[in-house]
Amino acid sequence: MDSPERGLAILETVTQRRERLLTVTGWACWGVVAILFLVSLIDQRTILGLDPWAKPSKFAASFAVYCWTMAWLFARLEMSRWTRLFLRLGLVFFVVTELALIGFQSARGVTSHFNNSTDLDRWIYHAMRNMVIFNTVIAVVALVVLWRQRHRFATALSWGARLGLVIFILGSLEGIVMAVRGAHAVGVADGGAGLPVLNWSLEGGDLRAAHFLGIHALQLLPLLGHLLDRLARRLTWFHAALAPAMAGAALGYLGLVAWLVHRALRAIPILPLGGFGS
Repeated sequence: MDSPERGLAILETVTQRRERLLTVTGWACWGVVAILFLVSLIDQRTILGLDPWAKPSKFAASFAVYCWTMAWLFARLEMSRWTRLFLRLGLVFFVVTELALIGFQSARGVTSHFNNSTDLDRWIYHAMRNMVIFNTVIAVVALVVLWRQRHRFATALSWGARLGLVIFILGSLEGIVMAVRGAHAVGVADGGAGLPVLNWSLEGGDLRAAHFLGIHALQLLPLLGHLLDRLARRLTWFHAALAPAMAGAALGYLGLVAWLVHRALRAIPILPLGGFGS
């Protein structure tokens, strides 16, 4: 049975072992965030009233965390050389392609998502949508490999990784729903008043809230599992409750994601301008 300390030790040595590529890619994404911050200081243009470099910056930050999380996960998995190569290179290809396409559209001063204005815009948007599907396939393959190694994963941290990946995949599929709809807002046009930084609509429903929460289950549930493992080390009687506790937490988390989707589809803002919605 592995311990949370052993799992964290693996995370610390990822840069010195076989998942260095993903770790370096994560650092590169943070470098992109820094560069785009400097660019935004001199670029006075706006797209739908927003800084054109805000979206690629947010995506780069999210991709950095994603690469590091998957590096930690892949380092724990026993899989064939070819499966590992597919997952590793596929993830890097996805991240680089998505950032390049989003950044290219920002440089042109046009929206990247749901943009079918010209043949070029349509091609870029369809390529981005296909990249999301490709990344979902990567996550499904990783989940299959992870789930087949039950004998090596008996801690709450490990259950958090499994269940977090399941909800991550569902969150990714919700992103595909947005792509099919051709918009993330419901009841209003994309753009308009939104939450600071996140820009989730304050005037209508916004499917991005559920998408954001869903994909970041990949970080939050393993973190919760690690904390529960530490608690179980102090309270030995709590060991038997680890799996049920993680299952309950995952169900509650998934319920919150589903609730946000329900509200968004009813065109209810995440935080209405006039106060909390019903």
